Amino acid sequence: MAVTLNDIARLANVDKSTVSMTLRNHPNARNLRRETREKIRKIADELGYCSNENAISLRTGNIKLIALIADDSPRSNTLLYFNIPGIIRAASERGYGVKIFTDRDIKETFHQINADRISLVLSLSVREDKREETALYAEKMHLDLVYFFEHSHGKYPSVNVDNIRAGHDAVKYLVSKGHSRIGFVATGMFFQYQRDRYEGFCKGLKECSLPLKKSFVIKENEDITSCVEKLLSLPAEKRPTALFCSTDSLAMKVQHIALAKGLKLPEDLSVVGFSNSNVCPMAAVPLTSMDENFDERAFLAIKVLFKEIGKENYPSSGTFMVSSRIVERESVYDLKNHLK
Repeated sequence: MAVTLNDIARLANVDKSTVSMTLRNHPNARNLRRETREKIRKIADELGYCSNENAISLRTGNIKLIALIADDSPRSNTLLYFNIPGIIRAASERGYGVKIFTDRDIKETFHQINADRISLVLSLSVREDKREETALYAEKMHLDLVYFFEHSHGKYPSVNVDNIRAGHDAVKYLVSKGHSRIGFVATGMFFQYQRDRYEGFCKGLKECSLPLKKSFVIKENEDITSCVEKLLSLPAEKRPTALFCSTDSLAMKVQHIALAKGLKLPEDLSVVGFSNSNVCPMAAVPLTSMDENFDERAFLAIKVLFKEIGKENYPSSGTFMVSSRIVERESVYDLKNHLK
């Protein structure tokens, strides 16, 4: 038979409400003698008491779940894969679980969130229309919402890696290795992170007094393979010696195109990716990449969601930033040392 609060109260010689207050860490429990609180907890542990969280949730309305809204398309699976471990750990530290919802139908998703009585929402959507619709429903239903990626929407903040700074740092790193003919490759400028990484790339070139060569930039909705093939078909003295790619998967694709054209890696072409995904060491040539600090971003997002950061410490843009770092592998050739 399951142990009840009455069982503990009888053995501790206190009333049931005192036991409940102590085991729930209610603020009023501080008014009890420390010896009484310790006695209650000791008896509860010895009896193997487990609180009925479902019953508590129904009574208090405090559902210990975070709704995680994400794009369920194959393209976005990596977003969940890399970010959800940190989110789960950060939520678990606060006694909360995570329930995942799709952003395919935002109206239906919020209907389910409401039915589950969840009040905390974390959005991993990157599509602007989905993000805006999410903000509208969160406002209507008086829910707390934090965006993961991109930028804030109205009163709802976002937590993101500083993509502009990362693009800048990638260029500075390549320049430190002796590269001056540096190109940029992205699959388009649809999302904020793509535009920010390109902006950082441009800033890095400018700071290093290097020209922005339009012919070295592939960033529109183009046939990436043919564009990269064309770029790498230029004579050695006219093509880029290094390419900064907006994602790791794109960087690895560039490596394979270069190898197919008979180029040596990294001697003929250095490549830097973005995310520092777990496949980087398995690239054709182990890939140098900008690490996004997934765990740091996840823990920061949960802190913001739980209002553990005061409003006075909110950035004016509404977007909290975490820094990136370069993880060096063999995909970048050190031209400076080679030329000595």
